Amino acid sequence: MQPVSPQTAYRRPGGNVTFLCQANFGVIGPAHFPQLYWTKNNSFVHGSDTTSRANKDGSYSMNNTLTLTDLTEEDFGEYVCTAHTTFGYAQENATLVNGDPPITIQDRIFHHAHPAAITCPLLFLVLVAVLVLVYKTCQLEIQLLWKDYFAQFEDDDYKKCDAIREDYTFDLDQLQGTHFSFEVRASRDVRIALSNQRASTPDMFEIVIGAEWNARSLVRKQGYLLMMVATQDVLSPKEWRRFWVTFMDGTLEVGRQGELEPFLRWRDPDLAKVKYVGYSSGSDDKVKLKFADLGTKDHDVIILYDQAQLGFVLNTLRVFLEDTCNLVVAMEDLDFEIGIDIAENWVEFVEKARHCLIVLSQDFLRNQWLQFGFSVALERMLTRNSRITIIEYETVQEIEDFREWKSLRHTMKAVKCIKWSDTDLHSPASRFWKELRFQMPKKRVPSTIHRRRTTCTTGTGSTCNSQTSLLPALSSSESTASYKPDIIRVESETVGNGVGGHRGGLGKIDVIPEHESIDFDNNDVQPASAAYHSLVRRNESNLSDNVFFPNGYEISYL
Repeated sequence: MQPVSPQTAYRRPGGNVTFLCQANFGVIGPAHFPQLYWTKNNSFVHGSDTTSRANKDGSYSMNNTLTLTDLTEEDFGEYVCTAHTTFGYAQENATLVNGDPPITIQDRIFHHAHPAAITCPLLFLVLVAVLVLVYKTCQLEIQLLWKDYFAQFEDDDYKKCDAIREDYTFDLDQLQGTHFSFEVRASRDVRIALSNQRASTPDMFEIVIGAEWNARSLVRKQGYLLMMVATQDVLSPKEWRRFWVTFMDGTLEVGRQGELEPFLRWRDPDLAKVKYVGYSSGSDDKVKLKFADLGTKDHDVIILYDQAQLGFVLNTLRVFLEDTCNLVVAMEDLDFEIGIDIAENWVEFVEKARHCLIVLSQDFLRNQWLQFGFSVALERMLTRNSRITIIEYETVQEIEDFREWKSLRHTMKAVKCIKWSDTDLHSPASRFWKELRFQMPKKRVPSTIHRRRTTCTTGTGSTCNSQTSLLPALSSSESTASYKPDIIRVESETVGNGVGGHRGGLGKIDVIPEHESIDFDNNDVQPASAAYHSLVRRNESNLSDNVFFPNGYEISYL
């Protein structure tokens, strides 16, 4: 016997309802009196319609349809459908309820809810689908955007300095590199010391930011002023201001975060001796100071390559890393020290680099020194969290040397591998360059002093011409502006120790930021014919009419 359909019906008085009851009695004869009927409260319900049929398998079925019209209060209740034979009976129930059916969740959403309740979820689903599609299509561009604006800088361990005193404090670790950055909140006169000892020394360098009531910044050595430039409101007591410092190859540069050009630059060979950083304040105002990037690495990237790819590395890859990614790049042909064992060079430069970039080619696989350099880089990656990126310059998977180099094969599965194509050479916006930029370190400290401009011709008898530019003004890069501070003040007990010089007394002289000479008698300014920088005599100095910079000093702009 099948359940009644429907088992529960909801109606109002005056309405109509129909119940269907079905039963299969099996193979049975008329002698067993098969019956199918409805009852309510143990009383027969009249008005039902019963039909019967014999099935092909010999069984006997009956249907009983109960139809109630113009319902009254007495019609509501429970109805029982009974299938009865001489062998026994079976029953199924049906209920007629006075009222409306309960409202389901679907009914609430689609029939009773405000249209916005339907539209908003649909719009949300559409928006999610669109965002997923955009992310799949522009995943690399979105990652680059995130890296540029939100990702943390590498080597970004801050050292907070709370107690800023008038005397220098040297509580930072010894520098392992040649650059660092710091953030400061102060109204004026923040001082940074560069020393070869963990203490103040007579020959240490002093960088003063916001001197003369936050109007100028300067560099001093041994208490004597080396240079001073106007930097009005360079500090702020209400917000953090970030600066970077580099002192590589005897050149000191200080600049604002986000600016490539420094506002302080000075040359001195003693800068190579700097090992420690100190800090102090020249005022009683409250000063907050934080250091970061304390010179843990000298280079951002070291490139491992074979000489067959020298032209590509020197003229294409290195230029992109320096100009676009603003990285300090180390490579064998430009940086390895002559006279030192090549293995020692590899260990030293890989140790001082944040990232190792491998230009993988068939020649690379056969170069034993590159295999050694790769093993050093791999050891640094596994033990000191250095990173490796591989550029597949050529297909090497079918080369026997590649199949035998197990560590390289395993490394390629664990690190990012970027395929190079000759078409990428003329497509600066191609996916190759985007992937490479995403893999490179994010720099906090710009490094214009490390820029090289090198021309290289490859082929038989290939030659490379390297020219290191410590000053942007001397660089052949058109994108680097010439550095011309408004005024530089020099104090020395001996001023003009050389051509046209004068000895005796403490001289104070201001440098004109041009190649000019001064006729003090006629107040005439003439172009300088000598290779020296001309100076303006100040009233308090006792100098001859033509005062030139002493032989022992160098001006950092030319």
